[in-house]
Amino acid sequence: MESFVNLETIQIAFPDIDIIFIKNIVLEILSEYRYFINDYSLSNLVLHIAIAADRIKNNAGYGEYEQTMGTLNLLPHEYELSQKIVERLEEHFRLKFSAGEVQEMTLLLVSRATSLNYNSITVDNLADIIGKDCIDLVYELVNAIGSYYYINLNEPEFLIRFALHIKNLLIRAQNEHFCKNPLGDTLKATCPLIYDDAVCCSSIIKDWTGISINDDEISYIAFHLGSTLETQKALASKLSAVIYCPTYYNMGNRLLENICTVPINRSLVTPFVQVQPFLMESDVIAIRQKINEIRTSKKRETFTSYLHQIILPDFFERGEGFPDQEEAIHYLCEKFRQKGYVEEQFETEVLEREEMSSTGFQNFAIPHSMRMRAKKTGMYLYLCDTPTNWNGMPVYLIIMLCFNRDDRYIFNEIFEPLTMILTEPNNLKKALTFHEYDEFIAFLSGRL
Repeated sequence: MESFVNLETIQIAFPDIDIIFIKNIVLEILSEYRYFINDYSLSNLVLHIAIAADRIKNNAGYGEYEQTMGTLNLLPHEYELSQKIVERLEEHFRLKFSAGEVQEMTLLLVSRATSLNYNSITVDNLADIIGKDCIDLVYELVNAIGSYYYINLNEPEFLIRFALHIKNLLIRAQNEHFCKNPLGDTLKATCPLIYDDAVCCSSIIKDWTGISINDDEISYIAFHLGSTLETQKALASKLSAVIYCPTYYNMGNRLLENICTVPINRSLVTPFVQVQPFLMESDVIAIRQKINEIRTSKKRETFTSYLHQIILPDFFERGEGFPDQEEAIHYLCEKFRQKGYVEEQFETEVLEREEMSSTGFQNFAIPHSMRMRAKKTGMYLYLCDTPTNWNGMPVYLIIMLCFNRDDRYIFNEIFEPLTMILTEPNNLKKALTFHEYDEFIAFLSGRL
């Protein structure tokens, strides 16, 4: 998440607000109260404060909503800390924060900063802060993301942070004060899978509360999901290795600590790197390059295998295009239905997903349902000779997806790399030149 949640990008998004001043005030007062905050949480907190300041400047601040926020009796130190920060912000920016704004900042702080003396909020007392209905909704979101996307969100620190965010989101909705997120478009383009997870959450929130979440708020949900997902992806991408080295005094132990090899006199199928007895910088570079090669190769093999598995030759088509996304979705859903891949309600589900947040990117679209209950998993590729109007955007490539519940793990493996490949304008331009199924798949595979 560091690629887009950092102080530099926040300052660009809010040129009229002194972001460094906010950061320094937060760190100064946290230190005074003996609180610690990591860099990611600090950037996230500064972003929220900048948004609050911008909202107040535009006369869209929160009112007095102590009743809906729940009790803050468990958080006296954090509330005092928030008041201190607000006082400094009001003095510097010449703004007036309401009691509601102070309360929200209290919950933001408790979900991001850690007291060096005690833990004031835990998973066990979350319900006392946000209420039973909200905590039930949070666990529904966590379970749904785990079920559909194989992401484990049951880590206590995440649950606390996420639960407080959802509570604040519902309050914003009740007060019709949805937050503007200047980084939303960047997030959707650079982390499409995380964004899609957040859209799934917004759908569940609507089912439970009747509240429709806009793209900006969806992006904030994605912020919370992203840090946890990136950590899990990093752990999943670890490689196993065998270290083969000589034993001479304690040289073996020293080499083992740094990684090394000795010459191997037979050919190996397994990738390997031979380095010097005393590890050099060139050896470290060679190891990193080999690791990247292995990861890229595995990713390409998996991606290509799944593409061949879910795209039939009959699911590749060139045509004139469609007047709009509704016509395109209807046509492609019918193609799936005629092949026995989906039921009639699939089209309704795809349109519901589209209503939550457009599946259109820059000149291509990937419509799909969030339900993942198709009879069979498939991908339909439609190349438009003339652009289809997709929510006001010209789209030349439409990729319709349908997933059976048992194959939902495939979605995680193809959705993000497919999107990232096509987001590159030259790749999309080249992809649109193909007329054959095999050529198109070979092209996509070669771009990983």
